[in-house]
Amino acid sequence: MKLYTLYIGHNNETKKAFKEKEITKIVNNYFDGYTLQRVIGYYKETKEESFKLEIINNNDLKVNKLINDLNIKLKQESILKTSSLLGIEFVENKQLIK
Repeated sequence: MKLYTLYIGHNNETKKAFKEKEITKIVNNYFDGYTLQRVIGYYKETKEESFKLEIINNNDLKVNKLINDLNIKLKQESILKTSSLLGIEFVENKQLIK
């Protein structure tokens, strides 16, 4: 599995952060689960309110389609993507016996 991290800058027209709902509406078409955080980014020495989107998945094509959709619908010049290979383990909640 991979961890994809996408950095989505502010609205280029208003210079303000997008509303969370604008982003989740697009991402929900591609993935059922993800993490979305508000962050402060800097681009060309300018501070901008941004979003950091993290997705655990193994589908490069699907992530790239999402990025393309985000770029078009949010009128972004680009979206930064990083990825890392993960070792995944789900730990079940079991009662401890004393």
